[in-house]
Amino acid sequence: VRAAVEGALDDLPRDHVGRLLEIGAGTGATARAVLPALPAERSRYHFTDVSDLFLGRAERELAQYSFVKYGLLDIEHEPEAQGFQLQGFDVVIGANVLHATRDLVAALRHARSLLAPGGVLILLEATQSLAWLDITTGLIEGWQIFEDAYRTDSPLLSPERWREALSEAGFDAFEAFPGSGSPAEVLGQHVLLARAPGKPLFPIGAVDEGGENQGSAGAHRPVEDAAADDFRERLAAALPFERVDLLAEFVRGHVATILRMDETDELDRS
Repeated sequence: VRAAVEGALDDLPRDHVGRLLEIGAGTGATARAVLPALPAERSRYHFTDVSDLFLGRAERELAQYSFVKYGLLDIEHEPEAQGFQLQGFDVVIGANVLHATRDLVAALRHARSLLAPGGVLILLEATQSLAWLDITTGLIEGWQIFEDAYRTDSPLLSPERWREALSEAGFDAFEAFPGSGSPAEVLGQHVLLARAPGKPLFPIGAVDEGGENQGSAGAHRPVEDAAADDFRERLAAALPFERVDLLAEFVRGHVATILRMDETDELDRS
């Protein structure tokens, strides 16, 4: 999974801020493998799960990674209604989580809605029903909640069935590792890669070799001072749904300065 993330980010422009989101991040096992490979100054990693319990624990254990944000996300429901920007991420990761949904194709469509055009979905999934699973994980409530046409007696799918489900959900390219015939198939797990349709677009955070923002907006505006330049960089690196809050705080700070308010004075957002 870590190698797949590195490969996906290699395709991005050199100075683009990589935007990653992990679904069902749980105890943080996958995040602990991926985060050390990410450049802190050019990465934004959203650690999500359906439970606050996991988020609080992860925030303590991953405190050294300042570019990680934590939030609740149930991939069985529309991400936009939960505060996540559509097409707001370059990479979406999920480790043994999407099989634990009622409607696999609906969950995959929700995951695709989070990806920017050309973005990559990276899944680690158990792909073989093993006897020991039936007497361990299989006894946990929720193991048999599936209601879609892809599963019958097990929530797990073969790589080929994953290919079919991802195609139905609107993904383009697909790869599965290890490949067919590999001795590693005995492990019963695969890394599945799928790409969202469309040509990659990087309107925010993309910088050409000359150091100016690509696109006309803001490309020729003068830099008034270091603080304004720093704010523009933070704004460019932020996810779309974070920019409103950043702008509000920016305006609030200037209003407080003009009104000669000190730090103890409260200034209502309205």
